[in-house]
Amino acid sequence: MKARLLADDAAGRAEAIATLGAGGLVSIPTDTVYGVGVALDAPGGLARLFAAKDRPLDRAVVLLVADVEQAASVGAITPTARVLAERFWPGGLTLVLAQAPGAVLPASLTGGAGTIGVRVPDHDCPRELARALGPLPVTSANLSGQPDARDAAGVLTQLGERIEMVLDGGPARGGVPSTVVDCSSDEPRVLRDGAIEAGLLVDALETALMGDRGSLDVAKSRAVRAVGIEAAVMAAKRLAERVAVGGDYESPDFWAFRLGAELGRGDPELGWEFLCRLTEAVHGEAPLSLIGASQLEDFCWVAAPAFIDRIEERARTHPRFRRALGEVWPGRGTIPAETYARILRAAGGGETTPDDARPGVGS
Repeated sequence: MKARLLADDAAGRAEAIATLGAGGLVSIPTDTVYGVGVALDAPGGLARLFAAKDRPLDRAVVLLVADVEQAASVGAITPTARVLAERFWPGGLTLVLAQAPGAVLPASLTGGAGTIGVRVPDHDCPRELARALGPLPVTSANLSGQPDARDAAGVLTQLGERIEMVLDGGPARGGVPSTVVDCSSDEPRVLRDGAIEAGLLVDALETALMGDRGSLDVAKSRAVRAVGIEAAVMAAKRLAERVAVGGDYESPDFWAFRLGAELGRGDPELGWEFLCRLTEAVHGEAPLSLIGASQLEDFCWVAAPAFIDRIEERARTHPRFRRALGEVWPGRGTIPAETYARILRAAGGGETTPDDARPGVGS
């Protein structure tokens, strides 16, 4: 039977709530694309949702919630998560949280993980339904692997025979999917770059968590720096894509990977992670001269003596890292002469002695 098509108004939402409460599948407009959801407590509801989309059973489904308090009923809100939620909800940010103590969530919802993804969308419809029914499992209203549905007609074309109802709210805004941040541990990770630029996440965390740098909490500092690394790598990828097609590299993203380098320099282990990931993530010869080289040089000024063995080993086994080294040395800065000589050799600069190093180095 073909799905019923109702307007996304008060009457339509009341019908949607009743249909969802009875275990039916309903497609709704959101702030990105059209979604399809089912009541969390509907017997067999999640199985029907997966079957309607031909979706693999091991892929988790995000819960759309009405507010931060409702998110806390299913996930543990860490200080980092609360800062991000208060700054970017409602909006294009999905937070992955450790399941809250006492929350009973089906394994099919979470993909068997001990975490759950939650989002407060910037659209009245899903928030109103979540207020009435509780956290609502919602996924995109399309067959798995097919294009997202941007309007009610697109939903009917793909899922019209498989669901009970579609709320027609006009064309969806579409655009970029939500940014996904894993806040289930003390060191958050950006899992997907999306609607919220990673650099803005760093700004929010730095402002709210770090506060007075004279009394910086170490754990909070690491949380900010961990996101800074993600911001740096993702911004570098975007930058490399633009450079590859002749784009302008002086962009709002430019500062983000520079910030990542600065955060990494404040914590050498995170700095090392940043450099390894950066030089492997950015593709193409030209972008390395814009990105990898300058940040590698910054890092080596500060931490090369402590990491020289790792630098040499990685240069032997990772050609991209070795090329980045080659673009830096000889370069500027003041590090011990023997360390400089070893880096130059690792970069493919041949044999050298401390006498070949820059004037004043190691003095």
